[in-house]
Amino acid sequence: MANNHCEDLGIPEHLHQNDRPVKPHFDDGEKIYRRLAPEHLEGNRVVEAAFDSYDTSVNREKYSQDPGDVLFNIVDGNHYRHWGVAWLRVSEIEILRLPHPVLGDEKIHTFKLMHKPEECMYPHSEMSVRQGDKTLTKRPKSGKVRTQLKERLSLLSKVAIRPTPPKA
Repeated sequence: MANNHCEDLGIPEHLHQNDRPVKPHFDDGEKIYRRLAPEHLEGNRVVEAAFDSYDTSVNREKYSQDPGDVLFNIVDGNHYRHWGVAWLRVSEIEILRLPHPVLGDEKIHTFKLMHKPEECMYPHSEMSVRQGDKTLTKRPKSGKVRTQLKERLSLLSKVAIRPTPPKA
């Protein structure tokens, strides 16, 4: 059943939540997609600035028809048509263990993927940063930790769709 609000924003029906439940389990082989501003790609390398220090917004492959589904803007319908898309594999993210640069193993940072559907974007999820058994609600205090998190995600990322220049 189509959602009129989502249709008005130009969001395809397969992305509407339509009362579908949260699906917390991610398969290890599943991909997640992150949209890329044109400046977030240097050659074939996704730069660190493409990622947040916590709660990075992504879309699940399992509930998308195409990596480009992540380019739809659910806020105002001004879609990211000329942006690109990076992907990462769930298994590569959830096994990451990043020790604190000073405190070492006392403060290990890990990632947890959480399915957080939006009304017009059912595949929407967040890649949360955890410290021990706590999910961080703000960016890590240590600049070195933030840099390390973004560097690791950058290294694991692959390009699914390259940004294209807007047509004049």
